Amino acid sequence: MMLIASLILLAPVLGAAPPDFIMRGYHSVNHEMVVLPSDVLGDRTLVCWTSTGLGGPDSVVVPGEPFGFSGKYRSRLYLLPAGAAPEDVPRPRRDAPLELPSAAPPVGDIHSLPDANPIQSATTTIRLVGIDGDDLDFEVVSHEEFDARGRSVGATPLSIRTPIWPLLLAVGVALIGWLAFARRERRPDAW
Repeated sequence: MMLIASLILLAPVLGAAPPDFIMRGYHSVNHEMVVLPSDVLGDRTLVCWTSTGLGGPDSVVVPGEPFGFSGKYRSRLYLLPAGAAPEDVPRPRRDAPLELPSAAPPVGDIHSLPDANPIQSATTTIRLVGIDGDDLDFEVVSHEEFDARGRSVGATPLSIRTPIWPLLLAVGVALIGWLAFARRERRPDAW
């Protein structure tokens, strides 16, 4: 009876409630990208512009230096023609995309995470490997995530971003169930 009562009480926590229900707050994460120098770039300029026109990070990409990007504002990487200055090219809009080679960043940005998560910043390093018509082909070279002190917390998203409490809770429920079952086996008249 105790096992059934425990499972009924824990059912909303284990199954129906998402992890955000348990964790009270979120913190922002500074996710930047670095483009490595590439022969494919040549003397052309790579820019990161938002395509929604609602703001967000916009920058001229300098190879080897970090720059911000946003999934929320649909950042895209555009390759400007040789000799063209970014201020001479019209800004992209949702209803008027640019006729330039472009690509969405090859990774989604980490904008915010639950407070229990140690990640405070992330840096993704990419390389331009080719141009296929109007599409830019990038490869992800590395991805690092850092805590508040600047220490690397690893590069495996699942193990880092998944809190450990669901695993501990499941082990606890299994242990209670095993103890109840063992007790029942010793005393069949207990149930």
